[in-house]
Amino acid sequence: MMTRLIVTGAMVMICAAASANLLQNPGFEMPAGADGAIAHWTANAAAAQQKIWADDADPRSGEQCLAIRSLLDTEPAKSIVSQRVAVEPNTNYALTLW
Repeated sequence: MMTRLIVTGAMVMICAAASANLLQNPGFEMPAGADGAIAHWTANAAAAQQKIWADDADPRSGEQCLAIRSLLDTEPAKSIVSQRVAVEPNTNYALTLW
């Protein structure tokens, strides 16, 4: 079973007071590295069983979106793409994705 998940648009993490996006490459628009890695994003170990890339098939906005395709014929592993973000203590943040 080949499964494909596409996260369209951008991910936004903002501080309620500052209203500035704290993520780097939130819309997956930056070119991939020589190894195909998405700039500023880290994939978990399950990515070895999946293909994760910036795709131009169905972006909500911008030119690209995040796409994940399972390479297994069984139940796909759980994929996580993450990014470390510096935050301030006792501050509210909003994480929005499309």
